[in-house]
Amino acid sequence: MVDVAWEGHHRQTFFQEGAGLPPPEDRADVFARYGNGDIAAARYDHGDGMAGLIGPHAEADQTWLDEAGFADPDGDDWNYAVPFVEALLD
Repeated sequence: MVDVAWEGHHRQTFFQEGAGLPPPEDRADVFARYGNGDIAAARYDHGDGMAGLIGPHAEADQTWLDEAGFADPDGDDWNYAVPFVEALLD
């Protein structure tokens, strides 16, 4: 579990071999940052399109936590990732 600020809301989010994302070379919309300030989720402009990258597993439900032996003190985080997914579909 890692501290992730989803649009300013700090949450404990499941993290398994995720990534810290690079700062944008051109333009990016940042949706989440790790507690240390590194980018955790962003939509990057790339060529004529875009790419969405995310490091932590906001989609992790209780079954993931049970299997890993973790507890999530503030509950599921999927609803914080929904705006990110919606932005990718725009």
